[in-house]
Amino acid sequence: MEEVSLRILKNFSEFDNHTKVVHVMRRDVGLDGFIAIHRECQGCSIGGTRFFEYLSPHDALRDALRLSKAMTYKCAMAGIALGGGKGVLMKPRYSFDRSALLHAYTEALNELKDFYTGEDVGMTQDDAATMAAHSPYIVGKPGMGGDPGPWAALSVYYAILTALEEVYGEKNVRGKKFAVKGLGNVGSKIAKLLLRDGGIIFGADIDEVTIRRIRKNIPEVHIVSPEEIHTIPVDVYIPCALGGEFDVAKVEKLACRIVCGGANNQLASPEVGRLLAKRGIWYVPDYVANAGGLINVAAELHPKGYQEDRVRVHVKEVSRIVRKILRASREDGNPPGEIADAIAEAAFSEYFVNTVSEDYICTKENYRAWQVHPKDFPCDASWSEKLLFLVRFAILAPSSHNCQPWYFVVKEKKILLKPDFSRALPVSDIHNRHLYFALGCALENLLIAADYYGFKAHVSYFPDTDTAAMVSFSGEQRIPSEYIRDHLIFSIPRRMMNRAPYDRRMPNSSFFEIVRKLSVPPLEFCIITNDIQKRTLTEILLSFRYRAFDDGEFREELSSYKRTNLTRKFLGMPGFTMGFNTPFSLIAPSLIRRMNVMRFIQNTDRKMLTMHTPVFIVVATHQEDEFHWLQSGKAAERMMLEAERSGIAVAGSAMPHESGVFRDLFPSSVYPQLFFRVGHTSHTSGHSPRLPAERVSTVFPF
Repeated sequence: MEEVSLRILKNFSEFDNHTKVVHVMRRDVGLDGFIAIHRECQGCSIGGTRFFEYLSPHDALRDALRLSKAMTYKCAMAGIALGGGKGVLMKPRYSFDRSALLHAYTEALNELKDFYTGEDVGMTQDDAATMAAHSPYIVGKPGMGGDPGPWAALSVYYAILTALEEVYGEKNVRGKKFAVKGLGNVGSKIAKLLLRDGGIIFGADIDEVTIRRIRKNIPEVHIVSPEEIHTIPVDVYIPCALGGEFDVAKVEKLACRIVCGGANNQLASPEVGRLLAKRGIWYVPDYVANAGGLINVAAELHPKGYQEDRVRVHVKEVSRIVRKILRASREDGNPPGEIADAIAEAAFSEYFVNTVSEDYICTKENYRAWQVHPKDFPCDASWSEKLLFLVRFAILAPSSHNCQPWYFVVKEKKILLKPDFSRALPVSDIHNRHLYFALGCALENLLIAADYYGFKAHVSYFPDTDTAAMVSFSGEQRIPSEYIRDHLIFSIPRRMMNRAPYDRRMPNSSFFEIVRKLSVPPLEFCIITNDIQKRTLTEILLSFRYRAFDDGEFREELSSYKRTNLTRKFLGMPGFTMGFNTPFSLIAPSLIRRMNVMRFIQNTDRKMLTMHTPVFIVVATHQEDEFHWLQSGKAAERMMLEAERSGIAVAGSAMPHESGVFRDLFPSSVYPQLFFRVGHTSHTSGHSPRLPAERVSTVFPF
């Protein structure tokens, strides 16, 4: 067994940075083939082994690459925490000892380790038993999961029923017409299930032995030639032969409403999926529809062992996934295959992958920065350690996309706050306004913490070209007995954006008084409670967001910072901070990347702003420059901390950088910078991840 070189793999369009691809060969027994591992999860992958008369090793390798990627998607969609792989063996064209060949293959599996495989095209249950006698990496064993075919057929059947319901409004099979191409292990079983429900079945197969068996055992099937079956007018076309079933020419001749079958890799290219959608033909992605076989054999790896009842429940889940895909496709106009790919990619990349870069280390480590508490101040430590402790509060500031664009240098009783342009947002924040807002928020946290501990702090703004603020410290620090219990420092670790609906209660008058006191030159805080003004501002904001989401580069940048609720990354926004549940958070990044989601959420956002937000607050400046953006951030952070202390919910964002559109709402002499929803809610949100202070600081001991 030897690894296939990257130089060779790059010649294949099917190569997708596969984890490992090996060539397995034993000439003495006729073994020749490939094992492709597309992705691993927890160090493991799964996929069947195909035994087929390929025309060349080139064709076999291409099939291995293509099918292994499909297995990764299938695992992700089926909720199986394994990566995708595939074994492809070239069937010798001469006499050979099948048992010896399979034994040699299991030796390669044992050497490779952690690739679980079993029966696929060209394999039988006897073959699975032969391999299981020599390797622990065989699934679908007789007496356990067994033949995956019936379960693949069952999941395709469930997928067909769901597709019928979504397209025709009912699951009724009776009287509907179905064309099954490939009447082998899976196709014949699908035909039986549909016949049982009153369906009319047309069937075709290239193998005459199979045709004779079908005519004998299932005479109700109307046999037609493989060349014409796709042209017969039917409700559902069911491909169950080998992959690559559809190209552009064949799609043009299809006469069906739905395509849903058991074959793998049915579409020759993504363009074929788009053509199907253009013709009004609903395609159920193959790796979703036929997942039952995988679900069944993978159940042998369950900690409690194989249980058929559990498998049956799991296979029924295919219906729910198909329904989600088809409805999403109908709503946004993208082909079902692209919707499914987006879901699968997001699910695997965020939920299943266990190999992450050293920047993103472990599941809860990325939230540990929020556990800072004022009582932990190192009273007896050095100045550098004390100042670094203050930085632990500064890093809890908000930032656009949670990009955390700051860096701190601690030296000589000073903290230098610097912009980290490597974490800037070049598309959505072309002038670095958001970046300086975030630095202002961090600076305010730093000064609040310094005040709590009795430091005297002096701020010098932009002392050099790469420093936003230099804070010089002096004075004696407070001892614990002098801690001020209602100080704003306690609100810093509790502050969070809350994007839930708010009720109609107004914040108390004392909060408004605090906000008015913040409204001093060079800043103005505009409190908006008038419904007409709120509706006007709402439409401006929604129009701006819609145009922003129409920009593919904006969506790409935003999606790169969207995280699932299970993320281990230190940067970016988990779905729960936006109100997403975990399943939706898995697909949100890919959906954002692929389409303008404002088309679907604009009305919801409009209701949120006009009906579920009693107060808008806008922070404006008299000038447009880095200093005034920094001051906006400082004042806005203090307002958010005061809101937290008063039990008031806040959610904010940067205002559009188009001051002309606000002339009806604000004086022409001001520049609106930051927008906030303010109100009360019983809903809770959650913190976003944070890079720890040590990762964004350089400390010179003193």
